[in-house]
Amino acid sequence: MIEHAGTPQLVRCAALGVTPAVAAQGSGVSSPGAGVIENSWLRVEVGADGSFEIVNRVSGARTGRLNELEDEGDRGDACSFEFAGPLVVARGLRGTVATAVRGDRATVRASFEWPLPAALRGDRLARLPALVSCPVTVTVSLDAEARHVDVALNVDNRVRDHRLRAVCRTDARTATHVAGAPFELADRTNGVPAGRG
Repeated sequence: MIEHAGTPQLVRCAALGVTPAVAAQGSGVSSPGAGVIENSWLRVEVGADGSFEIVNRVSGARTGRLNELEDEGDRGDACSFEFAGPLVVARGLRGTVATAVRGDRATVRASFEWPLPAALRGDRLARLPALVSCPVTVTVSLDAEARHVDVALNVDNRVRDHRLRAVCRTDARTATHVAGAPFELADRTNGVPAGRG
């Protein structure tokens, strides 16, 4: 994908050496409706809360809901998270959804205000009831012939003592997962150990 005369354009060219880039042949991208973008492989349906689902247009398979935003109070230190409720989700929030197709790139931009607790209470056991509005913009892009979706999340963070996560329900079945930890990526089992603990 290159910018040509200010428009994203899919090109094909040889990997090595000097060779001209040639416009790629294909069906391009389109937007059959508000918040919906598609190419020949994928259809992406974006909600006003920035979450979305992807449909494989060849197999018909549909993902679980992706990019569901959730925010939790955090009373831990710089290296460890320690929950301090309540959990606040963006699911169902309303804002504006803008869909655009420019050349070989289709984009959906969802923008909304997310009211979040301002900080932890003085005892650091829970979050304050006072809410502060944080502007959020989620940009979901799909290029012609791409078999993946690009996502950009922009949050104007106006609150303290919290952790923001984007939850992606993959519907994958696996015995282990990789979790981020300070200074490592830890391979962990998904099962709950037997006994007390």
